[in-house]
Amino acid sequence: MDDNLNESEDEKVVKVEAPKTSGSARSLAGALALVAFVIALLAFGVGFAAGKITLTASSAQTPKTSSPSAKIAGGGVFVDEENLYAVSYPNKWEAKGHAESDYSGVRIDSKKGYVDLWLLVDQPFFLGEKHQKVIESEGEIVVTIDEREVKGSQFNYKAGNFFIVLILADTANSPQVTIWIEADDEEIREEALSIVQSFEFLNK
Repeated sequence: MDDNLNESEDEKVVKVEAPKTSGSARSLAGALALVAFVIALLAFGVGFAAGKITLTASSAQTPKTSSPSAKIAGGGVFVDEENLYAVSYPNKWEAKGHAESDYSGVRIDSKKGYVDLWLLVDQPFFLGEKHQKVIESEGEIVVTIDEREVKGSQFNYKAGNFFIVLILADTANSPQVTIWIEADDEEIREEALSIVQSFEFLNK
């Protein structure tokens, strides 16, 4: 967490430090991708030489190619075609994919809050002493994401704003997803949660 807070205990928390990319994690992912490519290339060559390749399409192995419709009325939808997921957002919110130097994901902003979402991140956040002083209460929150029940932590601040952390566990077909929410008030919190609940993987 960023400690750039005013000394007053009534001030809200305005920034959270995002997870940093790990060079070793990226190197491992690159190496695995290269090995998979070489294996696929060899398999293709052997199959072609033996005359066993067929060109019939398998719908079970083909990811969805059509763009999903926005699940939130009057809003937009962010589609990541590389990582095969989509998330909707309300009008007046803006979505932008993470920079190449960051973990894959998207940040969706409004004037009074944000939803930040990363794939393949497993890094706990840290609440500094100044942040702990302005927390009024904290508790568990349960949200349905991609048809799964996800338990997370919600921090309620004395100024009336919220910070929420949710982690959608990985499966055999999808990576872990880490989600951070910051909202200035209850209305923005509800809008942010609707964004999170619209998230879905497209390779099901």
